Amino acid sequence: MILSVARTAICVCLLSLSLESALVCAASLYPDSLKDQLQDSDRDGVINPRDLCPNTPSGSAIDNQGCALTNTVHYNVRFQAQFDTNQYQLNDHFHSQLATLADTLNKHPDSLIYIEGHTDSQGSPRYNLLLSKKRADALADLLITRFQIAPKRIIPLGYGQQRPIVADATSASNHQNRRVIARILTPLKNDLIDSWRMPFRLNQYHLSKRQKQLLQPFILTLLQQPDSLVLIQGHTDSSGQTQHNMRLSQQRAEQVAGYLEKEYVIDEQRIMTQGYGATQPMVDNDTAHHRQQNRRVKIRLLERLQESKQVTLPKWTIWSVDELENPAQTN
Repeated sequence: MILSVARTAICVCLLSLSLESALVCAASLYPDSLKDQLQDSDRDGVINPRDLCPNTPSGSAIDNQGCALTNTVHYNVRFQAQFDTNQYQLNDHFHSQLATLADTLNKHPDSLIYIEGHTDSQGSPRYNLLLSKKRADALADLLITRFQIAPKRIIPLGYGQQRPIVADATSASNHQNRRVIARILTPLKNDLIDSWRMPFRLNQYHLSKRQKQLLQPFILTLLQQPDSLVLIQGHTDSSGQTQHNMRLSQQRAEQVAGYLEKEYVIDEQRIMTQGYGATQPMVDNDTAHHRQQNRRVKIRLLERLQESKQVTLPKWTIWSVDELENPAQTN
């Protein structure tokens, strides 16, 4: 009886000191075997015998078995790097990110990578156009030589100063505008049409009425799927000088692009054009018929590659009543 009264007195004393001390006092009343069963080693609120995930990250929302609740997040695969003034070689700082990009390309062998080179507004437009192409080509060369990505999967383009992300010409904005952006693209999942070839007559690049009619299925898809992209690749036969053929093939691609932009208001950001000259023939240029086959524009419908990852949900999410009644509008 005396022992029981003494124990009660000690507990009352501890309760008067702090709640934590009271819990220590209460715990001391249980046998060791029971205390072991009530332990929560990762402090997630689920005792060890019921905890199927004993190492839950601190602060995670959990289910009844003590496992973290997660959500699947989808994101577009993208690479971006900045450059110093007049430079086009990639800084070593970005090489680890480039390795991750190459790993993703290897995981998706049917994908392409589209590389945009850009400059700030300092210097002449012609110089900036050449510099931006060098930046895109430098990134392409690294992917080819260091990571063995096939050249045919790489589309390097230079836009000079035409597409700034910051309009004001300050030191900080110029640094942001001197950049390359690389996006991984995959063929558009479309059962009806994904690529098509348009023939051209010798030395011609203007679109005929018939060619415009043949473009309608592509245009319809572009209008119905606003997130889709179009790659327009111009080609020539082997007649003529190399420089002439490169210019002619680019003109063919740009004619198609201009038609999409002007007649159907397709955003230029969704259109990629590239001229290959006579470097990628479909067949040998040994007959008139074969040369006619090589004079062409190839059009491909693409979409941005999306990857997914599991994200652990936070333990507490606090909502504002105003936000629930008047949700914010996002573009």
